[in-house]
Formats: sequence, structure tokens, C-alpha cells
Amino acid sequence: MFYSPRIMFLADITLNWNSLSSMLITLCNGLLSMLTSASISITDSKISILFATLIITYLQLFLSVYLFVNVSFINRKIGSIYSGILFGCGAANIVNIIAVYKTINYTIIFFATILLVIASVPIFLMISNKIVQKALTRISFVDNENQKQVYNKADEFISDVKLTIEFCPLQVFSWTLYEFFLELEPRNNDLILLYCRLISAFPRYQYHLDDVAKFMNYSTLKLRRIYFLQLSHIIRHRHTTTTTEVISFFNDYDNQNRTLQLLTQKFWENVLSENRSAFWTTMLDYNKEIKNMEVLVRQAINDFENSPEVISQAIRVYQTVTFNFHQANKHSDELKLLMSGVPAHPDRALPNILSVFPMIGGISADVVQDIEISGHAIDMHDIDSDLMQRKEVVYDLLSHQKVGQIWLQVIYFILASVLLVVFGSVYISKLSSTVVNEITQTSDFMIEASTLLHVFSRYALFKSFNKGLYHTKDTPMSNSDETMKQISPNWYPEYLSKYDPSDTKMASLEYSLKKELGLTVEKLRELDQTRENVKVFNDRFLVEQFEPYNYTLNELMVNIFSYEKLDLTFLQMTKTAFTYLKDIIAEFADATDFTNTPLSINILMILTLLIDLLVYCLPMVLYYFLIHVQMEDICSMYFSLPMSEVKKIIGDQTKAKKENSLAMTLISSSDNKFLNFPMAIVQYTLCVACSLQLQAPTQ
Repeated sequence: MFYSPRIMFLADITLNWNSLSSMLITLCNGLLSMLTSASISITDSKISILFATLIITYLQLFLSVYLFVNVSFINRKIGSIYSGILFGCGAANIVNIIAVYKTINYTIIFFATILLVIASVPIFLMISNKIVQKALTRISFVDNENQKQVYNKADEFISDVKLTIEFCPLQVFSWTLYEFFLELEPRNNDLILLYCRLISAFPRYQYHLDDVAKFMNYSTLKLRRIYFLQLSHIIRHRHTTTTTEVISFFNDYDNQNRTLQLLTQKFWENVLSENRSAFWTTMLDYNKEIKNMEVLVRQAINDFENSPEVISQAIRVYQTVTFNFHQANKHSDELKLLMSGVPAHPDRALPNILSVFPMIGGISADVVQDIEISGHAIDMHDIDSDLMQRKEVVYDLLSHQKVGQIWLQVIYFILASVLLVVFGSVYISKLSSTVVNEITQTSDFMIEASTLLHVFSRYALFKSFNKGLYHTKDTPMSNSDETMKQISPNWYPEYLSKYDPSDTKMASLEYSLKKELGLTVEKLRELDQTRENVKVFNDRFLVEQFEPYNYTLNELMVNIFSYEKLDLTFLQMTKTAFTYLKDIIAEFADATDFTNTPLSINILMILTLLIDLLVYCLPMVLYYFLIHVQMEDICSMYFSLPMSEVKKIIGDQTKAKKENSLAMTLISSSDNKFLNFPMAIVQYTLCVACSLQLQAPTQ
């Protein structure tokens, strides 16, 4: 809220208007709405008037919403234009109502409205300037003695402050005036909030903001806790000298540093006593404290980003404790800016208020003064810069930032992507061949089998009619004109006449049946013969023989074609073939299931993804596997150090505590005492490399 004045003054939408003008704007909006509704209600038959009224009304709403969202009342020029548009829209609506009763030329109304708006804008701007000038005059002459003579109420003073912000009169920054009105109206929290809003945007009034923020925290202002936290955040970013918060940070750092030194001593004492069980436990505790130290430093930098003391101490920690040389170099550049008097991070609230009120920068250069750097950096001459550079190179190499880690990741990512595409293509093709094709073939077979059943039933029915009517004597059908009428006088003339059981029709049906029978057999052979339901259908349709016919179902249906008599044998054969075909089709449909095949293929795809993930993570897997395998070797390597040298390290830690890492001690020792012992140098180098690689305690 205090960072952006556009948000800060969102509630004060009439920032550059006094109370009367605010009321008039609200009343004007209400009257315009009433006039628009009236013009619509009385012009039902006059479409042109209604259309013009709606256009003007929509333009008014669009502009008012747009200007309101952008908080344009802060700009007096745009506010004047808005007032002119409101005035023109109101006049146009009034003219539209008059036009209901008297004919008016709309061309004249259109140009008259435009001229009215253009003429009203400078008038409203002049009125606004007059109001601001009067407010500026009143607030310029007010002092600690004549407050009552100038202002009767605190709201009048607040209105004048809002009107004159862009001119920055010194009186608006005087807390004495606000205190006076607070004594008159103790529950007027707008005074406190307005003053905090003003001075929070200007770093020059940093110390005033400290006092007023505490005062606001104990007031009855709503959401005062949130406001206080925001102000505290701004205040901390502007601190450049030693404050209680900075001292608290250094105290926390000293406590954390002592803990790290104790853990370091404990670590090397375990090495001296060959305590293998506590080797990794101590190192994990040390790494945990290192992370806590990093969190402490990051929080301090975030809170006091322009404090030379905090930044320099953070650089020391990054160089000698956490060995994060990237952050150390970054903050070193910031420290150079701070020592030259330039803020490393410009103030966050000042640029925002200057973007809203650009005139402030040209009127008063003192008010818009940026953060003043007055602190001093901590002396870091005790740090060997050459040694830090060597350690930075070692850490840079060990972290693989210059030996191809990025390219290795790219290569493994490309390899994993290729494997994923290959296995994905295999998966799609496998799914298409084993599931989709199988479902399609089964569906086609079911359609052909059902069609065969339908054609066979139609063929049997028509063949019965054909034999009975044309090829068999002494049957009811052969004497259809007499006997059938006697047997079924209602059914015969209505239904039998619709059928055409002629020889030509029978030849067509026989051809269709043979075709469907051949297609069914063909579709059956295209199915997977290893499936149980396919095997059963194939046996019962093409292999098994019926008793007493000694025919398979396929042969029985073919034999029905050549059977010429219409007797019980024909009817029994037809019924048996139809019933049996219907049963085996139903059993085949009930036994059809495709759930197992997709499941097995999906399992294959899951295994493929796991293999792909393993390939992508292979470097990390091998790294941790190597660490796990070499843990005992690392312990043994540390325990093989000369006892006298380890005692010397511990003694130096407890007495002088001048060295900040084991690496520094080992390098200096190898330079001074072990130049004639190549094996000892190699041994020490391996220990340091393992310590750096595994982030072992070296404090």
C-alpha cells in the first residue's frame, strides 16, 4: 500500500476535489442516470431518439469506468475533462427529452454538444486551479499559532493536503499540525494514515517515519498491524547506519559462528579419536548450521540491502563460511556502489510517487533526495584475497560449472528424449496393432455374423413360402386362393401379399446368403486364433458335426440351399441351424473382453517411462552411489591424517581461532613444513578435495 501511491490513494478517488465537488460529481452521475431512464421510457416509438440516447449513455459509462479504474482524479487536467464530458452528456440527455415533444435537428445537437464539452473543459480546469490555489494559500500561511483561524475542522486540513501534494509545501510534512488536529479530534485516524502515506514516499523523512510508525501502531486505526509491517519494511530498507536491528543481526551471527566453531572442533576431535560412528552425524549437524547461517544472511540482506556493514559481513560469510563465491562477487559490486555513496538498491516508494506527481521533482530537489549512505563497511584486510581466488577456482571446478555439467545434462536430456520418443512410437504402434486392430476386426466379425443370421432367417422364410406356393402340391399354400383364406382369412390378404417369394427373389436371397457366409468365414480367419472365444466359435462353426446330419454348421447351411422338399426335415434343419448360429454368436459376444491386453501394454509403457527417468537421472544416481560406496574410505582417509597435525589444528581453533577453514591451514602447513614430503602433500590435497566436495566442516 505504501509502495504505490496509485494503490495508496485508491480509496480517495476525489483526491484533487474538495468535499463539495465530490458530492456534486456523485449527484451529477445520479441525475444523468435518472434522465437516461426517463428518456428511454417516454421514447418507445421514436427509435432514432432512443438510439442516440443509448449511444451517449454508453460513452458516458465507458469513459467514467475507464477514468475511475486508472484513478485519474489524481490528475487535475483529466479530472476537468471528465467533468466536461459529464456536463456534455447531461446536456445531451436533457435535449433528448425535450426532443420528444419538439422536433430538433440532431446535427445541430451533435456539434453543439461537442462545443459544449470543449468549452467546459477549460472552465472546469480553471475552477480546479482556483480551488488548488486557495488551498495552497491557506496551507502556506498556517503555522503552530493560527491553526484554528485557518481551519475549523481536521477534514478541511486533510482536503487541502491532498490538493497540494504535487506542490510539496513544507507545512504538509510538519507533524506538529497533525498533532494539533489530533488533539481536537482524537479519533480521526485519517490524519495519521495521511501523514504516514506522505512521508513514507520520501527517504528524507526517514527518522520522522520511525516515530510516526510507532505512534500509528498504538492508535485505533483499522488494519494498523498491516500498515506498521509495511512501514517497518520500508524503514529497514533505508537504514544505512548501525541500528538496533543491525546489532541484533550481528549478535545472531556471532552465536551462529560460535556454534559452527564448536562443531568444527568436535568434528576433528572425532577424527583424532577415530570415532567413526559420529563422523557423518557431526558433519550433518555442521551442514545444518551452515544452512541456518545462509538463511540468516539472506534475511539480513533483504532487510538491510543498503547497509554497508551488513553487506560487508555477508560477503565475509559467503567467502569464509558457506563458500558461495557467486553471491560474494555479486554483493562485492553492491558494496562498491555503497562505498561511493550511491544506493545499491534505489528506494522503492519514491519512484512511484514521482511517477504520479512528476512536478514534485522540479519544485523541491531536497524533498526527492534519495537514500543517503552514511554507514561504513567492516574491515576485511585479514582475508587473503589470493587464497580466496584459489579456493574459488577449486570450488568452481568441484561444482562442475566449468567441466561440462551443463553439456552433460543436455546430452542426457537429449538421450532421454530420444528414448521416450522411440518407446512412445513403439507403444502407439503396439497399441494400434494389438488393441485397436483387434477391436476393429472383432467388431467387423460381429457385424458380419449378425448379418448372416438375419439373411439366413429371411432366406429360410422365403424358401418356405416359395416351395409351398409354387413347387409343392396338396399343401395349404398351393391352394392359397381357397385354403389359406379359410385357414386365416384376415392374415392372408393383408400380409402374405406383401411378400414376393418368386424364384427370382429366391435366387437373389441365395446369392446374398452365400456372400454373407463367405464373408463371415473370412472375418473369422482374420481374428487372433489364440483367443479362447475365437477358438470356440471356429470349432463350433467349422469343425464340429451335428447329429444325425453329420454336417458342420457351415456345411448344414450350404446343404439347405440344395434341399428341394418342404417337409419336416427341411424345417428341422432350418430351425437347428438358426438356433445354433444365434447361440454361438451370443456366446462369442459374451466372452469377448479386451481389458487384459491394454493393461499389459500400459505396464510396458510405465516400465519404459521408469527406464527413461533412470537414464535422465543416471549421473545423480551414480554420484550418490559413489558417495555411499566411498563413505568408509572417506572416514579412513580422515583418520589416516598425522595425529600431530590434527592436534595442531584443534589447538589453533581453541587458542587463536584465526583461520577460518581447514583448507587454509592445510595449504599453509604444506607450504611451510611438508615441502620435502610429496606423499603428505598428496594426502592433504585428497583430504581437502573430499572435504570440499562433500561440504565437510572446514571452519
